[in-house]
Amino acid sequence: MKQLDLNAINSLRPHQTQRPEPVRPSNPGSTSNSTAEQTTDVIEVSSQAREIAQLVDRAKGLPEIREERVEALRQLVQSGKYDVSSKEIAEAILRDEL
Repeated sequence: MKQLDLNAINSLRPHQTQRPEPVRPSNPGSTSNSTAEQTTDVIEVSSQAREIAQLVDRAKGLPEIREERVEALRQLVQSGKYDVSSKEIAEAILRDEL
């Protein structure tokens, strides 16, 4: 079964970091600018990466077990009305593996 690496996708989110202030020369007679400007690095990611990050956030909000579906299946099994074709099961297994 294929698994999605959520950590790899989360690493695609845009990050903004601030550089530390440059070291000023200790020599008072230096001709360099005494006021150091802070610069900001910006990384831009593709719209596809942003969309993937949004989907991951949505998926994280979903429950791992769909209780309503489990209960419906439980009732079908207990009543003897749950009938699944072995062909459908085999096709689903193969579809997940490919």
